[in-house]
Amino acid sequence: AMDPFQSALDGLKELKEQSRVINGDGSEPRFDLFHFDWSICSWKTRCVLMAKGLPWRSWVFTPGDHGNYQPAYVRLRSLGHPGGALVGEVFTGSTSAQSQGFDPLVVPTLVDRLKRKVVVDSKVICEYIENEIPSPVLMPPAHGELIKKHLTLVDETPHMGMLYGLHLSDMLQDKLVVAFAKLISTAHAGQIKSVEAYLADSSLPSDLRPLYEAKKKKTELAQSRVGKSGGTKEGYKEMLNKVATFLSELESDLKATGGPFICGAECTMADLVWHTSLLRLYELGFDGLFSEEKLPKVHQYAMRILRHEGFAQATYLWPYKPVTRNLRRLMAEKKPVQAFVMNLMSKMILGGCSCCCL
Repeated sequence: AMDPFQSALDGLKELKEQSRVINGDGSEPRFDLFHFDWSICSWKTRCVLMAKGLPWRSWVFTPGDHGNYQPAYVRLRSLGHPGGALVGEVFTGSTSAQSQGFDPLVVPTLVDRLKRKVVVDSKVICEYIENEIPSPVLMPPAHGELIKKHLTLVDETPHMGMLYGLHLSDMLQDKLVVAFAKLISTAHAGQIKSVEAYLADSSLPSDLRPLYEAKKKKTELAQSRVGKSGGTKEGYKEMLNKVATFLSELESDLKATGGPFICGAECTMADLVWHTSLLRLYELGFDGLFSEEKLPKVHQYAMRILRHEGFAQATYLWPYKPVTRNLRRLMAEKKPVQAFVMNLMSKMILGGCSCCCL
């Protein structure tokens, strides 16, 4: 019988996406990463790969195309299913596999060709790469507990719910974000239609069907909680309150260790994941949650960690869209022309693009 891992790798030639090697050295990279340009979970995993200085093979899906719903990808990703529940039973607005269950149709997915393993869930991927490639150290054992605490806080932050539910927010100032909020509030319908088309196709292998069913259930649940017709302002405020609680945890830890990083003098995986979390809050205009008046330590820290050169290369200096007003300011410090052009293009595209970011 054919080895399922090899068989899933062979199946990748059915994908319509092309891959490319990042940071290559001429040899075949050990790791492949399937990701989106613009997603927090993808940012985290790219930051770790870039911080380790590794060559890796990049497979980028475009969210509006639902490329991550292709059976060849779902087959590969399913090999990383750690067991336990599938998505569709619980909704908190976060994408944490630990609390929400396994989603077989999302990114990121890491493939380790040396160990012949598929690893899923951004938090698990980050820890996996750290274990396999210990240098440079991102999780020094001396700060193990504190780092794990912050990995969990960022993992449980309801970023997905806040993104799809943007239309419920009273904090939006940027016209671009308002246009985006309107667009993404109806994205679930397109996702459900796409999943249903795969389920209606008799050639879909029967063992993959439950995975598509779970995805449909999850998307319908999300639609009912944060979608155009289902979401409530109260529900959205609950998510914002959770974020505020997590930010105040960050404030007290920065005070306790004295900074400039979460664990003191050393930049660790905790700072890497907070870079991605603060970036998303900042770009969508939620920086009021960590203003200098409310949380002075977090405010100073955010202004510093958002400018971290290595992390920025894997997040907003990566081919990036959309570029909001806040993000344009940040990007302009490194790439003024790109910042202006991308902000302009974002404004033009948001008139008529189809977008769903998770």
